[in-house]
Amino acid sequence: MKRSTTVARQLAALLILTALGSRPALADDSAERVLRTLEGFSKDRGSITATTPRAEEKIAANDVVSFVKALSVEGKTGALTADHWIYDADAVLYDDLDGDGYFRYLSVRIDADSYLNFAYVYAVIYLSADGETWEELYATDDFPINGASSDDEYYVDTELVSGYPPGLYDVLIELYDADTGLYADEFGPLQSPALAVLPLEDASYDRAQIVIVTEHGGGGSASPGFVLALLGLYAIAVRRRRGPAS
Repeated sequence: MKRSTTVARQLAALLILTALGSRPALADDSAERVLRTLEGFSKDRGSITATTPRAEEKIAANDVVSFVKALSVEGKTGALTADHWIYDADAVLYDDLDGDGYFRYLSVRIDADSYLNFAYVYAVIYLSADGETWEELYATDDFPINGASSDDEYYVDTELVSGYPPGLYDVLIELYDADTGLYADEFGPLQSPALAVLPLEDASYDRAQIVIVTEHGGGGSASPGFVLALLGLYAIAVRRRRGPAS
């Protein structure tokens, strides 16, 4: 039987979305969306840093599909009879080089379950800047899941390179059967607050601030310590020149 989310989590997510109200959409819809991604199971996943190699994926602006989607707490009706579902998912943010509170790395964790002992699925991840209009961020490769095991958690680590201005973004995940291509389930901000109002920005906005420290001299004056050191060296030189005392 499907392990559903708790009422408390659902209410928390709804309160967050209601309190924030509407948010502006992406500022520049003509900008090319560019990102770098790395996906895989936990055992194959290294630490996430700015230098982690990533295969680059480019999404041209005219290929970005935007649509308005009505979210529901339990997902679509088809999820009630599907063989597979998303038991849990969350997102973690990394790297804020300029310290403005917006992050450039997004790591999404997906824990999918199935009535079957073994099945192949794939996930499609969407971003929304206003909670209503969604854009596809990334579609995963096919990956296997094993019944209700938690050992098959799947990760998608993404660096936003360009086309994503600073904002509060929601994340939505759709799950599909890889063999049939049929929709199975969805998991988003109504299922978990961890996928709601995430402060993100692309690398073009996240630039480390360089602080240059300059020292201003005092018109050639020396500190007392420096003067005493010079006097000590002078005294030693004088004694050596005179030789040992008779």
